[in-house]
Amino acid sequence: MLRAARIGAKHDKDTAEIKEGVGFCFLHVSIASLASRYVSIPAVFSQSKGAKVPISVSFSNQQKYLKVSKKVWQAKFDKLAAAIIRNLQSDPPAHLKKKWLAKVADRGLFNVVFVTNEQIQELNRQWRSKDAPTDVLSFPMDADEPPEGEPWELGDVIISVERADEQAQDYGHSLERELCFLFVHGALHVLGFDHETKKEEKEMFGRQAEVLDSLGISRD
Repeated sequence: MLRAARIGAKHDKDTAEIKEGVGFCFLHVSIASLASRYVSIPAVFSQSKGAKVPISVSFSNQQKYLKVSKKVWQAKFDKLAAAIIRNLQSDPPAHLKKKWLAKVADRGLFNVVFVTNEQIQELNRQWRSKDAPTDVLSFPMDADEPPEGEPWELGDVIISVERADEQAQDYGHSLERELCFLFVHGALHVLGFDHETKKEEKEMFGRQAEVLDSLGISRD
C-alpha cells in the first residue's frame, strides 16, 4: 500500500532559484493501480532463500524524450541508493532505527521510473488536483518486512526527464546531475524526510549534498 506522495524537489540552499510548488499529500492507493494507469513498474523477483541483496533500484524508462541506457542508469541509481544508506547509517536520523537501516541496507529496493511531462502531469492532476507537470513524485510504501530472501520495496520515485532537462538548463548544470539530484531527493522523501520546516530542510538538503558529493556528482 502506498502511504503518501511527496511532490516536487526544492533545490539546494546555495542555488539562486528555488522551485515553487513544493508540497505533499497523503494518499492511499495500490501500486498496481498506479502502475496500470500511468507507468509500468517492473515486477520484483524473489531471491533465493536466505540470500542478501544489497539495497538497489528497479529502473524503468517509460519516455522517449531522451534516449537513455537502462544499464548505465541502473548502475548510477544503485550506487546512489547505496550512498544514501551509508549516509544514514553513519549518522542515523531520529525517525529511522539502526536495526531497520541495517535490514534495508541488505535488501531494500526503490522503484525508479523515467516518464514524460505528460505522464507526470496526469499523476499531479490525479493526486494533487494540479494540472501541471512537476519534476519528481515520491510514493513511500507502507509495507511490513517481507519474508526472508525477498527484496523490501521501499517506494517509488517517478521522474520527468523533460522537466529535469528544463531545470538543468535553468540551473546551469548537467542533466545527469539533475536526474541524480531528483532521485536522491525523491528517495529521501520515501524514507521519511521532508523540508516543511527550516530544521527539516537543513537536514534533508545537507544529506542530499553529502550523498552527491560522496560520488563526485557536481554542478559542473
